[in-house]
Amino acid sequence: MHRILLRSIGDMKEFRLLIEEAGIKSKSFVIKANGLVPSLSYAQYHEPKTLELLLSSLEGKKIVVDSYVLTEDLPKEIRSENEKSYRAEIREKYEQKLEKTGLMALFEEYDVEYINVTEEVWSGRTVEARIVKEIVERKHHPVKNEEFYGFIPQRLFDFRGSVMISFARIRGANFTHPTLSMKNLFYLTPSPFRFQIYGSREIWESSVVDSAKLAYSIIDVVKVYSSLFNLVGINEGIYHLCKVYVDGSGMIEASWGRYDVIDNWGKAIFGDNLVTLDAFTSRLFGVDPEKITYLKLASRELNPWDEEIVEEAKRIRQRAIIEAKALLSTTSIQNWLF
Repeated sequence: MHRILLRSIGDMKEFRLLIEEAGIKSKSFVIKANGLVPSLSYAQYHEPKTLELLLSSLEGKKIVVDSYVLTEDLPKEIRSENEKSYRAEIREKYEQKLEKTGLMALFEEYDVEYINVTEEVWSGRTVEARIVKEIVERKHHPVKNEEFYGFIPQRLFDFRGSVMISFARIRGANFTHPTLSMKNLFYLTPSPFRFQIYGSREIWESSVVDSAKLAYSIIDVVKVYSSLFNLVGINEGIYHLCKVYVDGSGMIEASWGRYDVIDNWGKAIFGDNLVTLDAFTSRLFGVDPEKITYLKLASRELNPWDEEIVEEAKRIRQRAIIEAKALLSTTSIQNWLF
């Protein structure tokens, strides 16, 4: 049976209680945060304040794993075809962002080892693909993107068997292409052009959804990392989360639609199974997980989500809306009526 813990979080003490209740213990912890450089808004990446909640709660060596994304100050002519010519600039701009946000100072404070998958792949410091393939296929059916077997840095492989936490900021959980714990791991594919290469979004029944190609790519990454590590997830909206509008009325524009930032939702959700965790989170925000492409496929390729747990999310949502209406709390009602 899978475990889900939905808890209100207001400070470090409450977050530590969540980690203790979850029973997360390991000599070392590999952490994939939800983007480490500024994007369009705080809802799109993990700023030091949020990441510190996790780092301060873990007893053991901490490794943050990341990959390059294209920052807004890079030349517009960069394409996947000419990316090699711009690698030095991509690296420089990204490192500047990490310094500017205070994340590198945070890593130093908590003695965090930082591993950038893109950099390790570019430098050829990876495990032989055949070794990873053998490990993954003992547990799962083969991946569809066989090159994913060759994307594991040797230094990261040294920590195999450790707890890995997909620490995902809740983005668009009220819509049909959310970024939660599973898709958060997709960003460990090394190319900054990962969406162009491994799948995009498409229109389906008047909604934007992740394409089947992207869904299988997400599942492939989960297969690889769940075979190498004890993989768990935390979906959080403690200080910020991203609310997508179907009618396009959000204040902030992105390539996939418009959205608003909801501040201080004050909750985190731990799960020891990413499929059930993401299905629970989606249902909590009023979305049937069957309508989310990668979750529907993951229920066949990885494991079915726990139906009883997911139904409990629906009941929690209904109770929260009733309580908010009874208190005449407009903000609470809006936050739950996604």
